Amino acid sequence: MRVKGELVVIPNESQQFRSILECNELCECQISKCLNRRVQYGPRQKLEVFESPLYKSKGLRTTAYIPSGAFICEYAGELLTLSEAQKRIQIIDENSQMNYILCLYEHSKTRLITIVDPSKRGNIGRYLNHSCQPNCKILPVRTNCPIPKIGIFAKRDILANEELCFHYAGGDSYNGMLNGKPCLCGSTYCNGFIPNTQI
Repeated sequence: MRVKGELVVIPNESQQFRSILECNELCECQISKCLNRRVQYGPRQKLEVFESPLYKSKGLRTTAYIPSGAFICEYAGELLTLSEAQKRIQIIDENSQMNYILCLYEHSKTRLITIVDPSKRGNIGRYLNHSCQPNCKILPVRTNCPIPKIGIFAKRDILANEELCFHYAGGDSYNGMLNGKPCLCGSTYCNGFIPNTQI
């Protein structure tokens, strides 16, 4: 559920969090036989936007089994600068609008930040809700560009008709989270609020 003041921030600090480098136009492999091009082929089939009774908002579910580790879809949208994201968050807060902005932090030798807003130009990835015990995870995926695509992958086997969710803080850490809204995930490990942070 996206609510006023909510910003999805995915940190990249745990060992479980990694990035993916897919084959690209510089590779010598045969495209028709390459198994390292999952994200480039677009979203998985049999995904459905629906009215989620649990979250009382739109959600995304699968109508077919998805195996653990499988690519589901990209969290696609406009790429934003930090200053533009901050301006949009302020407008969203002032007008009590839904917020779909996602900020991905990657830590290597330098800190890389990718900010995506799918509210005007996006795809079905924006309909994934938060869960404290998610069945999906976010991974940065690079193909022909240093700016990553934000890939959504199955964290475990997912059954048909199961709602797809990811943890808005990227894992179990809530350090630096501010003004979290009540969480509706209902999981055994629910922390009671949706993680939120400032950019």
